[in-house]
Amino acid sequence: MIEDAKPYTMSVLTSNGVAFKSLDDETCLYPRLYKGGKLQKEDTGRYFTYEINDQVIGSGDFLDIKSKDYAGQEKIVVKVKGWDNGEVVFQNDLTIFTVKDGKDAYSLIPSTSNGTQFVNGYGISAVTLKLLKGTEELNLDDYAISWKMKHGGETGYSDFSSTNKQISVSTTDFVKTATYYATVTTKKGALISTTEVTFSNVQDGAAGTPGAVGRDGRQTFIHIAYANSADGRKDFHVSDGTNKEYLGQYTDFVQADSNDPTRYTWTKIKGDKGDKGDRGNDGLLVRMVWSAPSYHYGISDNENTQPVNWTAQPPTLVKGKYLWTKTQWTYTDNTSEIGYQKTYIPQNGSNEIDGLQVKMVLV
Repeated sequence: MIEDAKPYTMSVLTSNGVAFKSLDDETCLYPRLYKGGKLQKEDTGRYFTYEINDQVIGSGDFLDIKSKDYAGQEKIVVKVKGWDNGEVVFQNDLTIFTVKDGKDAYSLIPSTSNGTQFVNGYGISAVTLKLLKGTEELNLDDYAISWKMKHGGETGYSDFSSTNKQISVSTTDFVKTATYYATVTTKKGALISTTEVTFSNVQDGAAGTPGAVGRDGRQTFIHIAYANSADGRKDFHVSDGTNKEYLGQYTDFVQADSNDPTRYTWTKIKGDKGDKGDRGNDGLLVRMVWSAPSYHYGISDNENTQPVNWTAQPPTLVKGKYLWTKTQWTYTDNTSEIGYQKTYIPQNGSNEIDGLQVKMVLV
């Protein structure tokens, strides 16, 4: 009777203290149950159980606790219960702390195979996760992964879910924007790290309404040069067209003509020498070009209607209209030929030559 009235007490010894400094740390718990100061040995009716977050995680006369199983938690409270004949006779709550010294900081890094912006309703991109501990890459197969997705403007998550370390995102998966959230935990559910990636569907404006004329004050200049080769390198000149076979043109925002033949688009204006013809009748004149071509310029609303006015110098360019270049060749028999070159003047080009359309018509 006297022995039964004596109170129970309990102590819990540890093999490595109660402070984890590294994810590789672990400690072993050794509970001891006493009654009236006398150590009680474990038997079929006397034993110990261990609980974390109100869940039994083990039983027996010792328990191993590993830091990596509870990564991300600042402290772990282990309830050690001593049992005797089916009743809890003593409980000891042991707190294990995680000391964050920065050496084991986790980072979850997402990477995409095709960016995060889809244009004009087309695109697909794979998102792959990489888990780092400091600078060391870890094997994600040793952890649990969960994905969720939320559409732009919505508060709740969609039906999408995945447990893979790589997911595929397509432009058809959402309307305007969507954010994908990834969470990595230990196999036992302890949080390791999180990350998120936002995707968007955009239009490039190709079919949009043209904007107002800009106010940048930049004037467009058309440049003309002459040469005797299709690439403009032979006998290149920016003003002397005498006996030249090719005419080159380009448009930009710089008034000075470039001396680089590659800047010009070249068009042959003098045909190759033909085969020798039959002897002509007496008195007929041989028709040959006797002077350099003459050039006149004009502005038109489209490529089918010629300008009303022609000038010897290039006029001020008007965005959205066509610059016509009229070239006239005069022969020794007083006949002539005329050729027309049409250049579209872009409305909103973002660089010097984008959007130019050049057509050559000989009449």
